[in-house]
Amino acid sequence: MKITSKGKYAIIIMIEIALSNSQNYVSLKRLLSSQNISYKFSEQIVRSLCKDGLLKSERGSRGGYMLTKPPSHYTIGEILRTTEDNFVSLNEFEVGSLQGRSAYDSVTFNFFRGLNEVINQYINSVTLYDLAQTYQNQAANDYII
Repeated sequence: MKITSKGKYAIIIMIEIALSNSQNYVSLKRLLSSQNISYKFSEQIVRSLCKDGLLKSERGSRGGYMLTKPPSHYTIGEILRTTEDNFVSLNEFEVGSLQGRSAYDSVTFNFFRGLNEVINQYINSVTLYDLAQTYQNQAANDYII
C-alpha cells in the first residue's frame, strides 16, 4: 500500500473543512488559501469525496463544500479508501489465490494479512475530528512564546 499526494491532500482538505466550523459551504479557493495544492488537482480530490458522499457541494457565489456528517464520524481509512485508487487491502484478494501453493506462500500470506489488519485498525481508529484537534493544538502551541 502506498499513500499518494492525493490521499494526503484529501485529508488536508477534509481537515480544513472540519476546522471551518461553518454551517455554510466553504469555497475551494478559501480551502486552498493556506495550502500549496493546485486548484485543478484539488478539484479532482473533492469530486471523489463528493461522489462517495463524504462532502456535498453547492455551486454559485455562496457555493463550495461541506461535510456530510460530523468530523468525528469520518475515519481516515474512509477518506483514504475514497481517494486512493490503489489502496489495496488483502481482504480484497481470494485467500485461495495467495495461499497454499507452498509453505512460503502460507507464511507470507499470513504475515501480510496481519500487517493489513494492523494498518486497517489504525487508520480506522483515527477520525477526522482527532486530526483537526491535533492540528489546532499544534497551531496554538506554535504561537506560544
